[in-house]
Amino acid sequence: MANYDLLITAQSPLLFSVHKPGGIFQESLPYVPGAVIRGALANLWLTLHSDGKHTHTTPMPDCPFCAAFINPAGARFTNAYPVQSAAETPLVLPATAVACKHHEKPPFDTLLERFCWAHLAPPGLVYDPTCPICAERTESRNGVYVQNSSHWHARRVEQRLLTRVAINRRRNVAEDGMLYSPFVIDEANTLDRDHQSESVRRAPTQFRGQVRGLPDALTTLLPQLNHIGGSSSRSLGHVTLTIAESQPMSPSVTDRLQQFSDCLQTTWGEYARLPGVRTGSEPDGCYFSLTLQADAILVDPHGLPVMVYTADMLTAQTGL
Repeated sequence: MANYDLLITAQSPLLFSVHKPGGIFQESLPYVPGAVIRGALANLWLTLHSDGKHTHTTPMPDCPFCAAFINPAGARFTNAYPVQSAAETPLVLPATAVACKHHEKPPFDTLLERFCWAHLAPPGLVYDPTCPICAERTESRNGVYVQNSSHWHARRVEQRLLTRVAINRRRNVAEDGMLYSPFVIDEANTLDRDHQSESVRRAPTQFRGQVRGLPDALTTLLPQLNHIGGSSSRSLGHVTLTIAESQPMSPSVTDRLQQFSDCLQTTWGEYARLPGVRTGSEPDGCYFSLTLQADAILVDPHGLPVMVYTADMLTAQTGL
């Protein structure tokens, strides 16, 4: 079992449908879902090793397919988010990120300030963050960002509209009155634009994700994936995929916890200067944050959906 970084490079327009086709327009997700990569790899293995069929539904010993795709503790495929190079690590902005409405500046996180404000629960103080540059109002900001040096840069894909004709499967000709227009991810992204010379520098669209706990027998199949997403029979979804062994996250969890604690103490020191703050009311204990990098389904021990990650759930996951 090993963990790998995946770099997906588009060779043609890509389509990852948000909904099943039910109208003229078909929207695409702006990233590669992990389920799409998982399904493409599983289909490739079945095609090469079992004539497209897998006769058992319970995990079998010494079966790489079962270990990766049927075993509940099998391989985990993350979403692949847009990047401009393999050296970039894309991250989804947290829900507490805001940015100025009037300046194209990187967003900033308000998590610690919101926590300190909620901990104080001041009766006459409303938390309304403003831009540190122009003092204007801010708004929530979402998307994918990467960090280069000390700056954060947004990463997004470009989409364009294609028009396709539905094919009559019985007669193998174009079906009258059956048009559909998918919004596809362009195979190239604009890196920069020179407004004086009107020149544009473009590069292939790339995505970076991870797979964790993949059996060694399936590792050699990853570079053989050359189609992902929908409408592959209509010249969409051509990609090249390269892999590299994942490196430990830097800084370590211990260092990140220390940085988080230091930032919390600094932020609390600013709030502690407010009139009426009692001595000894500062937050006590070890604080941390969990930032989702994909959609999550949280359930309690009885299988019921919950909206809060409870202490019992944390205990079960960490064993503490």
